Amino acid sequence: MNSNQNTVNKFLVVGSGLSALGSIKALNKMGIVPDVFDTSIEIEQEIIEVKDRLKNLNQKDWNESDINKILIAPGQNKKIFSIPRKTVLNSSFFYGESQGISDIKSSGILPPFSYALGGLAEGWGAAFLPPAKEDLHEWIYSHDEICQNFKEILKSMDVTGEKSELDSSFPLLKDDLHSLEYSNEATTLLSNLQKNNKNLNILIGKSRLLLNPIKEKFSPYFPTKLLTGRKFNFLESQRIEMQRDWHFQIHDAIYKPSNEIKLLAEEGKINLCSGIRVTEIQPNSDNSINVHFVIIENKKLSTASYQKVFLAAGCINTSRIILTSKKFYNTKLKVQTRGGFILPAISLKKINLPLTIKNTMPEFFIAIFDKFFSSWIHIQISLQNDLFENRLNSIKDKIPFMNVVQKIKERVFIVFVNLSSDQAGHYELQLDSEKMSIYGPRLNTLYVKRFINPLKKLNLIFKIFSIFVKAKVLVSPFGKSNSGTFHVGGAFPMKREPKNWNETNQLGELSDIKNLHLVDSSTFPTLPGTTIGLLSKVMAYCVTKKALKEGS
Repeated sequence: MNSNQNTVNKFLVVGSGLSALGSIKALNKMGIVPDVFDTSIEIEQEIIEVKDRLKNLNQKDWNESDINKILIAPGQNKKIFSIPRKTVLNSSFFYGESQGISDIKSSGILPPFSYALGGLAEGWGAAFLPPAKEDLHEWIYSHDEICQNFKEILKSMDVTGEKSELDSSFPLLKDDLHSLEYSNEATTLLSNLQKNNKNLNILIGKSRLLLNPIKEKFSPYFPTKLLTGRKFNFLESQRIEMQRDWHFQIHDAIYKPSNEIKLLAEEGKINLCSGIRVTEIQPNSDNSINVHFVIIENKKLSTASYQKVFLAAGCINTSRIILTSKKFYNTKLKVQTRGGFILPAISLKKINLPLTIKNTMPEFFIAIFDKFFSSWIHIQISLQNDLFENRLNSIKDKIPFMNVVQKIKERVFIVFVNLSSDQAGHYELQLDSEKMSIYGPRLNTLYVKRFINPLKKLNLIFKIFSIFVKAKVLVSPFGKSNSGTFHVGGAFPMKREPKNWNETNQLGELSDIKNLHLVDSSTFPTLPGTTIGLLSKVMAYCVTKKALKEGS
């Protein structure tokens, strides 16, 4: 990296998450070794040491002290009736606010952002589906082109899944798949749902996960012997609930961007410059790009010039960089979110399983196309869900009929319903010129709620009820709103003919900054109800290839 010099370096990628890796893959394919600027926060060293120790031992030899360090964080998730926050081996390092940097202030819900190596995907659930044609009605890249790039990205990734009726609208796009062990209860329920489904607009199949269970060296059973004689309070049991994939984390079975970034650096395919935070980007008269950044360790300001810059800092940080670069202090920038809600379900048969079950990730997907919605509705189901069990445990001492409580615990699971951005609220972002730091002006955020049309929602819930009742499962019409605020994008939507200042062309370029390519979810025209994590990697790959081709 050359800084504070007249030298113009060739290519820079800002970020290290899924989108950044998509750009890097495209650059590497052309024989290009880019610089990569990233803050590169990693999980705490103590947890790394525990993880390394445990993965080299048979689980029967694990000790309680190590388990507690990666499993329980007392005092977190104090809202009894809220969904516990996801962590990775008891660490919240991948959430931006966990770093104590107070340069984002929210009114209400804080938008998701990260300074971690690998970004927010360090804590993701690894589930994915490509978008359907119906999800792309405002996109300028065709469904065929996106699917072809999905195929290229998936070639080098481990995928669990199998052929199913989902394939008719959500192509599998990969032949060599891993299988994942499912409980008998899950297999039976899935079979009953598929057998009774005669609606072509309802598709049901096993989940697709970026996961290689082969990497799991030992049988992933929860070490219940360590819990013998120990009474967990409610907050502790909440934490256990959200660590149901701990065994996959320990054995590095789940795809994590940080692992790929480190490997690329070791192989000399990227020049990884860690501990750097980009603050603004300015064009030069020769169409090169000046990148201004802070070296975090010594708080030193510096500048480097590049021929092309691929900005993949995550939607919120990308938005902040662009607003700061343009000195837009009084401009509100809209950021899209996904919508959705959560419904409790109760089976007429016992289904809930103990913590010793092997697979605790989403077991199957349901896709629904409804005439009242413009895009597919995406539903995820995992029967191993301790959310209700822990809620009931918290009040069991107040209930005289404990046998009833136990029966309920054994039959309840949760239906996660995900909707597109057309049915969701949004964030408003605005710079605060009176609150300045070395990293620039503070970013103020406001979440603006949007409620689903009650008739639309009721119709959808009835349809979901009809799907499950045939399999002897009752779904409640009452549930908790799940606005999808953890999935964001669309701040700089890609348009065929950009008109507004925040609209980008097919190369992710704003009209007044050539050779700066926005390649993360910030350029998504809309957010589909299906998963967007891997889609962001695919689109970055697609856009970067096109930018390199047109720039050659």
